[in-house]
Amino acid sequence: MNYGRRLGYKIMTNTYHYLCQEKLIKTRDISLITIVPISHALTYQAGQFVEILLRSGHCLLLSIANAPQTDGHIEFHLRHDEAHPIAKLFLNELEQDANVVLRGPFGESTLEQNIQSQEELVFLAGGTGFAPIKALLQLALVNSQQPLLLYWGIRRPEDAYDEPLLQQWKTRYPRFDYTLVLSEPHQHPSWTAPTGFVHDYVAQKHPDMKALCLFASGPFEMIQAAQRLFTHQGLKTHRFISDMLPKTIKTI
Repeated sequence: MNYGRRLGYKIMTNTYHYLCQEKLIKTRDISLITIVPISHALTYQAGQFVEILLRSGHCLLLSIANAPQTDGHIEFHLRHDEAHPIAKLFLNELEQDANVVLRGPFGESTLEQNIQSQEELVFLAGGTGFAPIKALLQLALVNSQQPLLLYWGIRRPEDAYDEPLLQQWKTRYPRFDYTLVLSEPHQHPSWTAPTGFVHDYVAQKHPDMKALCLFASGPFEMIQAAQRLFTHQGLKTHRFISDMLPKTIKTI
């Protein structure tokens, strides 16, 4: 997920140096970036994000798309269309120099801080907001026993760029399931899965949300709409977990 400057955060001094190991083009405007530490690796929790310090002087907030790994590598899901010029600039800089400087971690949308054993876990993703959700699911599939439900809102079928992984998880972990929801079905008449806004679909599937814990990541407008809707259906305010909501970002 590419975060904008909508969120305030505390100035930090912990800076880390990485190298870009792989750039994988998934669609015409979505790429997966993998970076590896040059020396010290960032210590973080699944669900957090970092600030990329570009050589141009710009900053880009990116969610980490993988749970912590022993080799310290970090994966990003980068949307680089015309609406995300800083992301495009980041890609251009990587073409010239593979060095990546980042600060972090930021964010509080982690399983360690929020999960309760009796709650049903629901994950809501919009577009590349799937990135931190993927990291959370990697951890939850191994460390929790609750049913795990993912709802991923996409504009085009190809935007479900990691669906092969989801299919693998569904086969390996019977308590995991996912649903893709297409928001622009008129352009894709052969689409047979659910359509519309993903948060509306989640509300239809879960009319009573009192016993849910819901993690959400995606466009700010979607997160706002989802929070309002889900609150009316009984979801406790502190169980709607998203770092896209305005708050002071702290490090862990």
